[in-house]
Amino acid sequence: MSSSGLRILTWNILSGNPFSKEGLEHINVLGKAAKDVDIILLQEMKIPEESQEWKAFKRRLGGFFWAHSSNRLKGKRINRGCAVGVRKTKCNGLRTLARDDFGRGIVIETEMEGHTLEIASLYIPQDERRSFWQEFTYPERPGAKIIGGDFNVTIDPEKMDDFNLLMKWMEDHKMHLCPNSIPTHGRGNVIDYIFVSSEYAEHNITTAVIAGTSLDHNILFAELNPKAPTGTRSLPEEMCKSRVFVQEILNQIGPYQGKEPWEYLKKFKKTAWKLR
Repeated sequence: MSSSGLRILTWNILSGNPFSKEGLEHINVLGKAAKDVDIILLQEMKIPEESQEWKAFKRRLGGFFWAHSSNRLKGKRINRGCAVGVRKTKCNGLRTLARDDFGRGIVIETEMEGHTLEIASLYIPQDERRSFWQEFTYPERPGAKIIGGDFNVTIDPEKMDDFNLLMKWMEDHKMHLCPNSIPTHGRGNVIDYIFVSSEYAEHNITTAVIAGTSLDHNILFAELNPKAPTGTRSLPEEMCKSRVFVQEILNQIGPYQGKEPWEYLKKFKKTAWKLR
């Protein structure tokens, strides 16, 4: 898939309104955390789409293409929303594939290094942990995917049915969990997750959590790095026995003490050569 690594951040930001003291504090925290991040997934963005608040938010988080979906029910206060941000230097823009009228999710498509990538930010309220999977229409498209967000389920004996339902949906869509055991919620639970499709499942995946953000949710990171080739390198036998070649190496690593040259070179692992 991608020849370079990908850094992903997901966070239930709770507000995101740059015109409120609390929202501005959250945005400043996000700006610092997202300094070296390629993809941002946000939940509970409680600001209307295409509002002055949303425009100000995007200005403060410069360097990203954004897509946002808030609840759009008539007469209802904006109390939900999800957003996806993709670093401009990593892609050629983005387009929205699906959005939830209740502000519980948004799915976008972008292109990175010549490959199409689908990204989703999801927020599942506690009382909708089961109904969400029937109500939200997810685009059934082939290709690489990243899904992250606040799922409000944890590995808990009392909530295993909800957790199993989440994992079954992800398994049906061929998504793999980025492993993390560090609490993402102030109560000591893991309820925020990042999932990747099979294209990334064989990457080196590392996760980290930033706590102490003054919110009940912590910031969850995942980094996806392609694994290095596993084949061993070796020099042809005739090259190893060439005194001209060996002497050139010895000029760099030390005096030659009269041993067979290829045997002598085997001692010097710092040369990074794997000799036969």
